[in-house]
Amino acid sequence: GIDGWDSFSQVGIVNLNVHVRNIVSSTYSMKDVDRCEEIEQALLSLVEEHRTGDYWLQTDGAAQVTPDGDNWHVVSIRIKYRYNRIN
Repeated sequence: GIDGWDSFSQVGIVNLNVHVRNIVSSTYSMKDVDRCEEIEQALLSLVEEHRTGDYWLQTDGAAQVTPDGDNWHVVSIRIKYRYNRIN
């Protein structure tokens, strides 16, 4: 919200969801563990390496991997943010 005449701040949570296709053959469908782990690490790096003066980011718990239908899994991460703007 507005903190005064010359500043503004906001806090919240952003949910990032990345859908990862399973390894599929004619007889089975299974989670692509390597790809899910690679995406999880990329998302964590995005948060940890973020550098800008107006935003503060932090993960809100561990990343989660859940099934999504027959041939997909979803890598989800919650990111807490604080936006501060001082004019």
